[in-house]
Amino acid sequence: SQIIWCIISGANLGSEVINVIAKDSDDGSNGQVIFKILENNAKNTAAFSIDETTGKVVLQSQLDRETVDEYEIVIEAQDLGNPALTSTCLVHVKVQDENDNAPEFPVEKIKLELSEDTNIGDSAYEFKAMDQDLGGNGKINYFLVGNNLNGFSIDSDSGVMTIASQVRKINCFDMLKDIWMLERIISVIIF
Repeated sequence: SQIIWCIISGANLGSEVINVIAKDSDDGSNGQVIFKILENNAKNTAAFSIDETTGKVVLQSQLDRETVDEYEIVIEAQDLGNPALTSTCLVHVKVQDENDNAPEFPVEKIKLELSEDTNIGDSAYEFKAMDQDLGGNGKINYFLVGNNLNGFSIDSDSGVMTIASQVRKINCFDMLKDIWMLERIISVIIF
């Protein structure tokens, strides 16, 4: 038989993944069942351990969906009869994403050169960050953070920074020296 089960990427060590149940209708030791995880070369199973008497599968090492997104665990149930009889079950463990990666910019510093005749509404720069997380966890929103930001605005979805007020050579450095964008500094030169 096969089971599909999900676990969050950041689950704590020792967390229960699944509790496998096997029933044997024999009497005495012939009906007692023990469990073990079989070696499976298809997917790494060292991340899990099983209690041999209860069938409780627990997390033994940290999971990271960006490294391995699915595991296959072959669990064997064996009775204590003589001869012992066995049965196996394949458990597919799907690792669900969590927001465990920060957005990253491909470059740390950006130098912009803007002309004094740059118009309000003109695009000054398009920021592009990447996040390895999936879905909503990987969605990036852009913000300008700091003092004297009146001269610029940013589209929080696209990362496009535009001119919000007339660019002047004398006040531009003061206006931009404190702009931080997800921990990345921007310097602007007006010519």
